[in-house]
Amino acid sequence: MVFNTHFDHQGNQARTESAKLIIRKIKELNTENLPVILTGDFNLTPEQAPIAIITSELKDSRSISKEKPYGPTGTFNGFKFDSPLKDRIDYVFVNDQSEVKQYGVFTDSKDQRYPSDHLPVFVNLELKGAKKQ
Repeated sequence: MVFNTHFDHQGNQARTESAKLIIRKIKELNTENLPVILTGDFNLTPEQAPIAIITSELKDSRSISKEKPYGPTGTFNGFKFDSPLKDRIDYVFVNDQSEVKQYGVFTDSKDQRYPSDHLPVFVNLELKGAKKQ
């Protein structure tokens, strides 16, 4: 099951309620304990309370990657090529039915311009119990 979201960028209560709602909906829909992948722009840094709500049920792919994470920690660049890339607000969360092999944040640009104000987050994972081909 794959879920994608974009949390509010200003309202603290809205982000907290969004975290609660998405976890509740995942539990409601995933009655067979299938692999779950939750991605998105959460507009939250890792130490903020709504992220703790999510990580009480799902795992942060960056922290459980078998290989050392690739690229910068931050994912938000604000279209500024010289951004320090310290704000991590984009995530890929998984449940116990996935094993994260690699995690990376790509900084590719063209003519010192990013195609988005967010950097792409890449995760190579294996679904447990999946047949290898």
